[in-house]
Amino acid sequence: MVKKYLSTRTRTKHTYAFYKERRNNPQWHDDFIQVRSQRRKGIAVEIIISLGVLLIGGIFFSQRDHANISASNESTETSSMRLVKAQSNSSESTKSESGNASSESSTQKSESSKSASMATQDETDIQNSNESRVNNEKTVEDSDSKAVIEKSIGTGFQLMPILYNGEDVEQAMNKNVAPQNLVHDNFMIGYLKDNKIARVSSIGAAYNQNYEITDSILTIGDHQFKYQINDDQTVSFENEEKSYPDGSTVTWQLTKEQNARQTVDSKPTQN
Repeated sequence: MVKKYLSTRTRTKHTYAFYKERRNNPQWHDDFIQVRSQRRKGIAVEIIISLGVLLIGGIFFSQRDHANISASNESTETSSMRLVKAQSNSSESTKSESGNASSESSTQKSESSKSASMATQDETDIQNSNESRVNNEKTVEDSDSKAVIEKSIGTGFQLMPILYNGEDVEQAMNKNVAPQNLVHDNFMIGYLKDNKIARVSSIGAAYNQNYEITDSILTIGDHQFKYQINDDQTVSFENEEKSYPDGSTVTWQLTKEQNARQTVDSKPTQN
């Protein structure tokens, strides 16, 4: 029977597959993280219990062998007292039995060590398997996020400053507290050319710009925007605040722009 886990949000139980399918849903994301943690702890507990069983078994067999050796020695000593004339032969027999018992004990210890080694190897294999599964899950999550972002802004986006030291950038320029060319020189329009390069246009020229998508951040050139995948598989970008050596702070905005490709490719200067 498939194990189910209790949701802290709905107070109902669901399978791990249920939570995993909804891991990008903000309403279920916390439950998914908690359930994934419970599964890892369960695997760790199973490993500890297995090692405990192996250890107890090894101790039991070792104690049994020790008891057998003690009984054999007591029997030898009693025979020696009754058969004084045969003391020499009895002594040799005792040595032989002791040697056999020691050999058996060594064999048991060797088998116990081998079992412990196999258990350790199994534990390592399980840990490696868990790490591989976690990495695979993260890779799938990154891949899903990248597909949503590429679908959303792949055909076009615009990047521009909207605030200067917390004030609307147009008002700041009108007051001469912000550089007069702030918007003109920094306004950028572009589209995603492939999985690494964005084709952008700024100040009348078109050129390539590197970009990267992780599980929480989109980087375009020297700009970084945090994002969130919505329930309807659209993406929302947070504004970026950047501080500059002159002490100013500029807030940047990234939005979708439908006609970006046509505009960029039509620029007279193509670098």
